[in-house]
Amino acid sequence: MRVAYGRAHRTSTEPFPAIVALLERLVARYPRETAPVIERRAPTWFAHLQNRGTIVEQQPNTESAAKLAFELVDAFVEIGQHEPFVLILEDLHWTQTPSLDILSMLAAEAIPSRIVVVATYAPFASVPAGVAGTPAAPAPILRTHLAPVQLLPLSEATVWDYLERRFGALCADALAGPIHAASAGHAASVTRVVDSLAAAGFLRHSISGWNLNVPLKRVHGLIVDRVADAIRAALDGFGPEELRLLQGAAGVGWKFDTDSVAELLGVEHPAALRHGFEVLATHLPIFERTAPAPGRGPILATGFRFVHRQWFDVLRAKSSMTAV
Repeated sequence: MRVAYGRAHRTSTEPFPAIVALLERLVARYPRETAPVIERRAPTWFAHLQNRGTIVEQQPNTESAAKLAFELVDAFVEIGQHEPFVLILEDLHWTQTPSLDILSMLAAEAIPSRIVVVATYAPFASVPAGVAGTPAAPAPILRTHLAPVQLLPLSEATVWDYLERRFGALCADALAGPIHAASAGHAASVTRVVDSLAAAGFLRHSISGWNLNVPLKRVHGLIVDRVADAIRAALDGFGPEELRLLQGAAGVGWKFDTDSVAELLGVEHPAALRHGFEVLATHLPIFERTAPAPGRGPILATGFRFVHRQWFDVLRAKSSMTAV
């Protein structure tokens, strides 16, 4: 199985940062199999790889975007005729709609090809630096026959498996429970916490493998501190509207409803907030919808409650709003 990977970043200003990085790795890892095909089928992209500054870096109009899309689809289809390829495109929320249009065209291609494309997208990310407008919407992908897969919170067993594969069973036994409890299984928080523990020297590699470099009784406190740092880092990547909703919710309190948050934020129509909170509750394991109280007649407001203490505490500290 041949694999290549490309990722967009918050600082990306090109229209296709993940795709360009993917093509660079394809050509570098498998030059004989991919370079001639890309040069022949996708000459505009190949020219950009050889000498930056082509139309790939420019904001594409409808005609140029279509040309780039057709070239890339042709190249991918031919590349996958003889060998299986897994192409991974990470963080497409920090790119623009043309990248998603290309994936839609590839999904709709009728010619059989041994290509699997895995793309990740966060539904409430911030706009990249230097790029006007809002983050790319996943709608073009969802209109095709691609299969969207929601990344749910990790179970404690999955966290243990991740830690065991990375650091061995001893570290996994010591860390899986506290990390899962502190992060609620939020995948990005789990990896940030683990990376932070390793970078700070609390996990150390020796001849016998990875070992915990601090007393076990200190582990929980260290993890709590690292989770708070991971939460702040995650919030830095959120869009302003989502941050406003989260801070407004924390400003109301541990339990909140759309009416209370709307009043705090000065929003005239509370129902307009419902969709935003539903999306956040679906993708973040930090609060959940509450059932309406029985016998109260028609329920107009949608109620929620936080289920993760550290997310609430960090958001409450960041919020300049507090309900009276």
